[in-house]
Amino acid sequence: MDSTHLHLVMENFHLCSHLPIRAFDALGNELLLTGFDEKDALISSQYFPNATIREEALKLHSQSIVHYSAHNGVSFSLCPILKADLSQGIFVIGPYTTEPSLKDVLLFKPAHCIDHLIGLVYIYEKQTTQLFFTPPCSNTSDEVSLDEESMDEHNYHVTKAEIYIEKHYAEPITLDNLSKHLGINKSYFCTVFKKVTKQSFCTYTNKIRVEKSKYLLTRTNDSILDIALATGFSSSSYFNTTFKKMVGKTPLEYRNDFKQQ
Repeated sequence: MDSTHLHLVMENFHLCSHLPIRAFDALGNELLLTGFDEKDALISSQYFPNATIREEALKLHSQSIVHYSAHNGVSFSLCPILKADLSQGIFVIGPYTTEPSLKDVLLFKPAHCIDHLIGLVYIYEKQTTQLFFTPPCSNTSDEVSLDEESMDEHNYHVTKAEIYIEKHYAEPITLDNLSKHLGINKSYFCTVFKKVTKQSFCTYTNKIRVEKSKYLLTRTNDSILDIALATGFSSSSYFNTTFKKMVGKTPLEYRNDFKQQ
């Protein structure tokens, strides 16, 4: 993502959430910051220095969002700049507090709202990508309709679903349970999800699980079955079939190739 694209995503996120946001590349170098004043810089240097950021960022290999609570009710959150792709770097959001008693000292956000607010990052990333990379001559009626929908409840439901899947990928996730969680009709959800993401709910969920399994394959000695179960697959055979279809090699071949690098 180039700097202009990144700046627009961060600016839109800050305007909507009022949360300070910083971007770091994969090596830990700061790229951009938005809504980050001298007070924020002082609090961050004291409670969330770069060394701690790098340490907490490692958790993003197995989690979609990392929340860090320091002393005195100061909180920060981390997420990839691009969902499930740490190669592009990370966002550090905060400082803020989830404690109402501190709202006169720090920016207050209820804890249950944080993940939903962070979901805005990916809404704006999609919108900005469309703005930058959709050729003007390709604006068919379907594309215009999708662009309009990205501003309404459809994209809101899809973002909530994506957040839910990334938090619960290791558990059985059914369309019935997810649509009930979202409070919408199952058939309607399937239609909207596929229209916005260009893939089915099942394919999207399996892609998230496969990406999570890559970390375990290359960073642990866990068995293929244990990794399959840890990432939400019901069996090693289904894991093997799905992984090979998406990656082009079996989980064992992927692990062996990584070791030989």
